[in-house]
Amino acid sequence: LGTNKKDPDQQVAIKVINKRGYDKGMLVDLEHEIKLMHLVDHPNIAKHYETYDEENYIYMVMELCPNGDLYDMIIRNGHICEKDSSEIMYKVVKALNHCHSMNIIHRDIKPENIVFGADGEPKLVDFGFAIEQVKESSWMDTVGSPYYMSPEVIYGKYGKECDVWSLGVVIY
Repeated sequence: LGTNKKDPDQQVAIKVINKRGYDKGMLVDLEHEIKLMHLVDHPNIAKHYETYDEENYIYMVMELCPNGDLYDMIIRNGHICEKDSSEIMYKVVKALNHCHSMNIIHRDIKPENIVFGADGEPKLVDFGFAIEQVKESSWMDTVGSPYYMSPEVIYGKYGKECDVWSLGVVIY
């Protein structure tokens, strides 16, 4: 938890990453994640404000989403009524559509990666597995969370549709 120096009323989340725990390939993946987070500017995607790269640590300054994630909401309430679910999912679909319009595939859609901002709005987070799809290429590496993973990912040939499958599982 941090405070914006220019606006003391704005609190932010700061993710602190110890570089010593990362090999060179993992740092390249992290740089790619940061790049993608800068590209996707949407009201239903948690904002990435700044990154500070020091000798031993990387500090990622992001929008604070203090109202938990969708998984916790389901557990806390026991269920979500259809009206609330449709309103949440509509906004997540818009965020995902924004990503797909930029040829970015999230690849890890799950309730834990849908969080709620200070304003209560759902926000898509965690672009650690996200990739850019070039033309009609398909991907072959198996990444994501098993319960939400599409058959195409398991079989090793997929594109943007893997996110749609995962979102369908979340909605169900």
